[in-house]
Amino acid sequence: IVLRAAWGGDLVPPRSAPACGRVQFATVHHTETSNAYTPQQSAAQVLAVAKFHRDVRGWNDVGYNFLVDRYGTVFEGRAGGVEQAVIGAHAQGFNSLSTGISVLGSFMDQQAPSAVLDAVARLIAWKLPLSGVPVSGPVTVVSGGGSLSRWPYGAKVTLDRIVGHRDVGSTDCPGDQFYPQLPDLRRRASA
Repeated sequence: IVLRAAWGGDLVPPRSAPACGRVQFATVHHTETSNAYTPQQSAAQVLAVAKFHRDVRGWNDVGYNFLVDRYGTVFEGRAGGVEQAVIGAHAQGFNSLSTGISVLGSFMDQQAPSAVLDAVARLIAWKLPLSGVPVSGPVTVVSGGGSLSRWPYGAKVTLDRIVGHRDVGSTDCPGDQFYPQLPDLRRRASA
């Protein structure tokens, strides 16, 4: 995992100290940015997303706990420690219950590369057990609601341990071509 200091995270310090929740599942996203970048440009892409989230959207920090480039490199996202259950800003209504992993790029018209699936699967296979939960199977959680949540406040929702952002939010994320790859991602993570 490429830590914040290595991609320029010191240029976008959080506005306030991170808070921790309790990770119950993983939410997979895409950044809906260009797919045309080299491995050497990935860190700059992560920094650009972090600046956008903090400085344009006004969030405390980058919304995702982790970002993954199309080559399979994993980057630490939100500050607070990769081993902690840091609350992100990636899945309204479920931020305190999930870890958010976003892939750099847009996957509306093209599938995520195999390197992405492998890296995200390995990351989830490490992160969920670290939080004391299995990688596969259903989990029932309660929605915190919100204008961007797919589920109203207080709704009990049964989800897979690995979901796409559209499963919990009003969005087409992680893209029309990446979303159908989630069953394969689940298989890889379980393996």
